[in-house]
Amino acid sequence: MPGKRLYIIVSLAFVAVFSLAVYAVKSVKVIDYGMLPGLEYGEKIYKLRLGGFETRFISVGDRISLAHPKEKDPPIAERTQLVRRVLGLPGQEIEIKNRMLHINQKPQEEEYVAFTYRIQSPIKPGLEWMSKYHIPFIQETALEGLYDIILQPAQIEAIGKDEMIAQCRLLDDPSRFKEVKISPFFLTNTWTLLDYGPFMIPYKNLTIELTSANWDLYNYLIKNFERKALTEEAGHFLIDGNPAKFYTFEKDYFFVLSDNRDFGNDSRTFGLLPSELIQGIILF
Repeated sequence: MPGKRLYIIVSLAFVAVFSLAVYAVKSVKVIDYGMLPGLEYGEKIYKLRLGGFETRFISVGDRISLAHPKEKDPPIAERTQLVRRVLGLPGQEIEIKNRMLHINQKPQEEEYVAFTYRIQSPIKPGLEWMSKYHIPFIQETALEGLYDIILQPAQIEAIGKDEMIAQCRLLDDPSRFKEVKISPFFLTNTWTLLDYGPFMIPYKNLTIELTSANWDLYNYLIKNFERKALTEEAGHFLIDGNPAKFYTFEKDYFFVLSDNRDFGNDSRTFGLLPSELIQGIILF
């Protein structure tokens, strides 16, 4: 009989673990080009579902699925799911200088980051060449013999030595992004996709002084995610109609970026991410 009881216990434990895995691990489809070349458009990947306090286990560099912060009407679980990389945690200072990400004033070496490069070739590289260098796609330009591709640092040197490629250079033209609206959305904002910040990511229970500078940085978060009526009148601030000199955040926020850094559609354009919009950590 002891053997039978052990068999039953093991069987029940297996069923419990299997049921938990089925509930916690869900598939998500990559719906844009933001994570190229690591994740391709249409690729099916798997996430470990998160909720609430579990976001405290998130680390810098984790890829996550998130509910699109610009969608307001559907419930969070029914919104468009994006995949992005967490590159700023609550309380950290973030700045991008000439494409280089800095966290707490320290430059970050990102082997996964990719930018757009322009190559020159007498003929358009074919599928065999793309496969050799793990290039997901090639964009023809209006100029004959010039093509745009997305490259990570490890690919650049090898492609530069390829006999078929006459030139490979970073497409360093800020005017390409002149129509991109940058968050936070204040009139004097001179930040760009390439040079962004500096600023500190708010965390739960952080208290800030209500100043014009902090108004510019954080009023969008306070109004849209903390649901407070924050207004300014002649340099004086009101929260829900009451005079206030300070504000204490009620949520943790995160800074996320696309691996395909020129693509945008990340915290540089839609703003910081409140914890409740994080839907899971990408497993594989």
